[in-house]
Amino acid sequence: MAEVIIRLSNGTTDLEPETEKDPEQTEQPKPTERPRFSAPHRRDDGQWVVRFEYSGQNYSWVGQADNLKEAMIQAWLAYFD
Repeated sequence: MAEVIIRLSNGTTDLEPETEKDPEQTEQPKPTERPRFSAPHRRDDGQWVVRFEYSGQNYSWVGQADNLKEAMIQAWLAYFD
């Protein structure tokens, strides 16, 4: 193990051991699982149909919304509120 001398802003020095990290042991943050939406569409009666997959499960929502974004948000909140 090597030692590194660190000069602090107040002019003093401090000894700090230098540690080598094994690339295999470096923790990688787990990717956050995200929903995968199919292409939402609007039916002739004005209702939106939104389908998505999340955590290995398939979900489907049909309902009223002002726009595509709101439809997707409503679909998510129907299951995960």
